[in-house]
Amino acid sequence: MSSQLWLILWLTAGCGEGVQYRDLPGDYRNRGDHTEEHLLLFDSGLFRHSVRYQWDGLEVTASGTWRYNADRGYIVFEKNFIITEDVFGQITPRPKEVRGLVILPVRKVGSKIRIGSEEGLVYVKEANAGSHNCQ
Repeated sequence: MSSQLWLILWLTAGCGEGVQYRDLPGDYRNRGDHTEEHLLLFDSGLFRHSVRYQWDGLEVTASGTWRYNADRGYIVFEKNFIITEDVFGQITPRPKEVRGLVILPVRKVGSKIRIGSEEGLVYVKEANAGSHNCQ
């Protein structure tokens, strides 16, 4: 095999690693240029999502339910997930709670679980963030 093919195989080998349901509950963070977001997934299937805008300190919190499809590798937030970017990836001046479904990919990169896509916001599980049984 050529060295290029080995490089492609090596780069893609870790990207396809599955994430089990039991690994998802915990604390996730996204620290962007304009917002800091905290996503807390509970074992019970509930979530709490907080967003703080850095320019004026506005903080918004919402909660709802989540479910995970391990076969397809995506998480579904049933309602009340907060969106801080528009369809063009630009920050919105005020967050919007989505009343419908929000579906985001879940993958493991190295030892880190990531929720979201590289084109948008990515929530990374905090180190040593175990499951949460409380609500």
